Amino acid sequence: MSTDFTNWQIFQSNEHTLFIQSTLEGDKLTGTVINEDEDVGLLNGTVTGTGFGSFADFKISWDDGSVGSYLGMLDNDIRLVGITFSVDDPVTQATWVSS
Repeated sequence: MSTDFTNWQIFQSNEHTLFIQSTLEGDKLTGTVINEDEDVGLLNGTVTGTGFGSFADFKISWDDGSVGSYLGMLDNDIRLVGITFSVDDPVTQATWVSS
């Protein structure tokens, strides 16, 4: 993938903002993430997945036991854009964009 995955953010359509620190080695994406939400409080998580070509497919395992699935692709502005959903409720989805 041709974007920087060191320190980045995800802005979700459900008004969640995630702060991610990660590395991309080959096609393996790993890292940590923080979500500070007024309703839930501070959540920490781990990122695991793959980045290949212009696509990313990763999961975030949160410290409350929930897991979010993220699918995205690079757009013309070299940002990842995609959809996310809880693995426990794949019908309820949100869109997202990275910075």
